[in-house]
Amino acid sequence: MDQNEKVSYEKLIQQYIEDQKLPDLFESYTKQLILNQPADPIQFLIDHISSKRSQRLIFFTGSTKEKRKEVVDQIANAFNYEVINLEDDEQLKSKKSEIVNQNVKTLISKVEKHFRGVIVNGYPYDFETAIFAQQNGIIPDRIFVFNSSQDDLKAHYSQVYKDNLELVERAITRDSLNQKEIRQMYNGFHDYFNVSNITKQELTENIKSILKLKDKRIVPLRSPRVLIIRPPHLRQRAHQLYQQIAQKYGFNAVSIYELLDKHIQQKTHIGKFVYQAMKNHSKIPDEIIIGLLRAQILNTSSKQRGYVVEGFPKCQSQLKSIQNYAINPHFIIILDDEDENLLNQYKLLKVDPETGRYYEANDSSLTNQVSHRLKAQQKQDQQWIDEIVSYKELIGEAEKQFGEIAQRYKLNVDSNEKIIKSVDVFLNNPKIYS
Repeated sequence: MDQNEKVSYEKLIQQYIEDQKLPDLFESYTKQLILNQPADPIQFLIDHISSKRSQRLIFFTGSTKEKRKEVVDQIANAFNYEVINLEDDEQLKSKKSEIVNQNVKTLISKVEKHFRGVIVNGYPYDFETAIFAQQNGIIPDRIFVFNSSQDDLKAHYSQVYKDNLELVERAITRDSLNQKEIRQMYNGFHDYFNVSNITKQELTENIKSILKLKDKRIVPLRSPRVLIIRPPHLRQRAHQLYQQIAQKYGFNAVSIYELLDKHIQQKTHIGKFVYQAMKNHSKIPDEIIIGLLRAQILNTSSKQRGYVVEGFPKCQSQLKSIQNYAINPHFIIILDDEDENLLNQYKLLKVDPETGRYYEANDSSLTNQVSHRLKAQQKQDQQWIDEIVSYKELIGEAEKQFGEIAQRYKLNVDSNEKIIKSVDVFLNNPKIYS
């Protein structure tokens, strides 16, 4: 084989790898082996591939069960999908979400293999059910979110609640908030339709086209995943760094602080809960943070472009979740400093008494309204020292768990330029992707 033939042959191999998305395929199978740890890995993979080869999972949610059902039945007939129809929407939402979640999980597992796909009609219907689905690996290929006009919803709920206007308005507001949170959770995976503005035939044909359409965009062989761990409350340096990394490599930029802040500003169900927790100086549950994070890193854009996450993990339980939820970083940047330097920086922090948040003097997120509220922090030195000790334990455990891909840098010594050069070296090392 001469040089030209060799080059041509290598291009064909490369094209095949890209077309078939083999890196993602192998990564998926490896995750299944690690999570399940079967005694016979080969037989496990044979069974896994046989059951998953062509079966897809599709969610339909929003609007009313009646409006969804006609469309769902036509889609199921067209594609030979099994349909899991849950109870009437109002009965469903009156139940504990834990019961509904377990029921859905059981029903999906029982679907016979000869069906090409599974449609779950009416799920997820709120933040809790969406979080459960993601935490338990119930990840849909697509989620279709329906909405109806205010007049249609008012007519529907007036019948359900026998013209009790207070209950009608409450139901419409609840549905609106739930839909907003579901769309945020499944960013990149959902399609949104206002079913009051489109005929059933047009809607059905649109959904058929979406399900028939194969994603022909080339997935890069390497989609790097970078985490930045930083000391509590010291956001600015990490924020600058993650923005520079995202811009340099074209990664999706994910900031835990910004995700939570967005929900607070939009006054979502999550935002109200987070705001109250912060105001009371309570810990924000890991389930919320991990759920929001996974929605960002599992979307199509992050899978194709890679991502950099700033501000995660913040504690030992979140560190453990990196393995539990298959958040597999290729490189971890740990920002640290001498204890005395960290203590001095903490002493200079100011606090917003309304939200309980701490701010650095150069915090770029500060608005005039917040600036006027800021007061000098009142914590004793020992309280800050305790936080520093906890942080040192966290990053020590991260280094122990991830070895050479977890690199520590000093805030007062190592420049962003130096850190990014290290990132360059690691991300261009093929070994870290194996």
